[in-house]
Amino acid sequence: MRAKTMSYVFTPEQKAAKRHRERLWTHWMICASYAVDVLLIGLFFLVGTVPWTAPAFWLLMALVSATTGHMLIHSPLKKHTENYVLTLWQLGINVGIQLIGLAAFPQLAFFFLISLFTIFSWAALNMRWQAFLVSWLLVCIAVGLVLTGVGDRISLPHSSSAEVSVVWLSIMLTLIRSSYASLFISQIRTKLLERSKLLAQSVDRIAILASTDEMTGTLNRRSIWALLEEQIKTLEETPYSLSITLVDFDHFKLVNDQFGHMVGDTVLRTFGAIIRETLRANDRLGRYGGEEFLLVLPRTSAEQAFDIMERLRLRVENFDWQSIKPGLKVTVSAGIATYQKGETATELLKRVDQALYKAKETGRNRSAIA
Repeated sequence: MRAKTMSYVFTPEQKAAKRHRERLWTHWMICASYAVDVLLIGLFFLVGTVPWTAPAFWLLMALVSATTGHMLIHSPLKKHTENYVLTLWQLGINVGIQLIGLAAFPQLAFFFLISLFTIFSWAALNMRWQAFLVSWLLVCIAVGLVLTGVGDRISLPHSSSAEVSVVWLSIMLTLIRSSYASLFISQIRTKLLERSKLLAQSVDRIAILASTDEMTGTLNRRSIWALLEEQIKTLEETPYSLSITLVDFDHFKLVNDQFGHMVGDTVLRTFGAIIRETLRANDRLGRYGGEEFLLVLPRTSAEQAFDIMERLRLRVENFDWQSIKPGLKVTVSAGIATYQKGETATELLKRVDQALYKAKETGRNRSAIA
């Protein structure tokens, strides 16, 4: 079953639509919060804590906020209403409304003060810590000035059990709204982790595709060459030997001419599969040219490389190529060279190419050591 993958690549139109939905979500979140505040202040009116002007004022502020937000979302200024979180201008407006409420109705000072925590819990999601500290300091100064102005009119409603109940309900709902911000952060973290995993998987797939020959599944020329150079560098610090083998098909052009390029491609893929099944764990195979393959054999002497190559050559020769196409016969020739101290990858490859030429000249379907 094919694994289900998620795509996070959006067209410009999809991005615009997504941001618009996010702005609407933020807008309705603010409206819902004001609706809760209107309800709570209405309850304080019913229990006799504040006059009717308090819920009326808060309802007016809610309508102003809802209308202003709706107009901004559908205006050229919508870029200033960021997704999900409160921006500085939204923070300023909402804090200002709370301060007006604090000055006008000091008997509900606790209500307006704890509301500031809800506002900042959302605003902090989109603020640098420096901006957060400066904003919080300015708000504390503003609150201090307002509290100084209202003086001893500040009180905590507790004259009746009904007032106390509404106070606790206000605190509970404020905590719930503030906690939702933490829940939202957790959801964002989960999404980011999922995207990071998908990104890591994509990077791995890209790395594999960039280093692999698409047809044969072996390493491509660039990757096998880089591997050879890396192996040579390690030999400067270790005493181990390194051998390479350059393998070439015999009369491969005749295979393509007689049976077609599709059969030729199948031969290359089959050869890659045969070799990979035979190689040791540290051996590496790469397609070096059209029908040439380079085999890197770490910690392998020339004699050991010759034995390995002979086993591979015989497996190719004895493979049932007739199952692919009647009359098809495939053999390979190989050159073998062992690294000599101070030799570059280019020099080593030149010697192995000469060994391959020797194998071809002496009858093909054989291996030769440089």
